[in-house]
Amino acid sequence: MREVLIITDPSIVKILSEPTRFSILKLLRKRPMSINELSEALNKDRTTIYRHVKTLEKAGLVEELETPRKEKVYARSARIFLIKADPDESVEEFRQAYLQIEAKKLVQILEKAGFKIKDKDALEKLAKEVLNEIEVNSQPIIKKNLPGGS
Repeated sequence: MREVLIITDPSIVKILSEPTRFSILKLLRKRPMSINELSEALNKDRTTIYRHVKTLEKAGLVEELETPRKEKVYARSARIFLIKADPDESVEEFRQAYLQIEAKKLVQILEKAGFKIKDKDALEKLAKEVLNEIEVNSQPIIKKNLPGGS
């Protein structure tokens, strides 16, 4: 698994923004899972989950892991997905949802580390703003390091 995958293709962003696929990626962030496990966790039919996983796999967002078990296990292809696509409504909607999830995870990590948090909502909002700033400020660096960048 790579640490970071930079996504520049708007069609991949569209694949990411579909709610079931996004939920699959959230679950796979915790640990690799089989189609059965994903199906149970999302309370959706196995064939539906399989179809979504295959779409994610074809887009390079998940990968099948080699296991000694009969059932295939899937994992994210990267820990972090950075999106660098021309802005449009669907990209921004996904970006905001992704930032919110990451902000919540950060707050959860702080709580598990023993920090006493008085106002979780305020901290999540602040964390989302900080993550947004990091992403926005990293765009010139990402663009510069992409093939064809200046």
